[in-house]
Amino acid sequence: MGFTIKDEIIYKSTELDLSSVDLVIILIGESTRFLGNHFKAAVTEILNTDIPVLCLNTNGFIGLEEDFCPIMLADAGCIHMPFNRKDLELSLGYIKNDERAEQKTGSFHYKHYTPDPFSE
Repeated sequence: MGFTIKDEIIYKSTELDLSSVDLVIILIGESTRFLGNHFKAAVTEILNTDIPVLCLNTNGFIGLEEDFCPIMLADAGCIHMPFNRKDLELSLGYIKNDERAEQKTGSFHYKHYTPDPFSE
């Protein structure tokens, strides 16, 4: 499902079917906070479940991007990561299906674990 700033739904469906969804990915960019009521209603419906939510920042910011992220996603137990291949693969490898059931509040991100150059 996609949304535009003019509150139009790009992919139209009568209602969200979240029964077979394991993870929701939301792209966070400069205009995300301006999305309208249809977007907010869809996100609210998602947040009322225990489905993990991965917010990917298109500007590469690590963690909660307060300038662009809608306030409803700031303290909802979402994982906030940069939108790039490495971080997406890292996030998909770590996210558990019941993660939001355990942690319903706060915002989270994963640290990069790089090898210690002095360990050899």
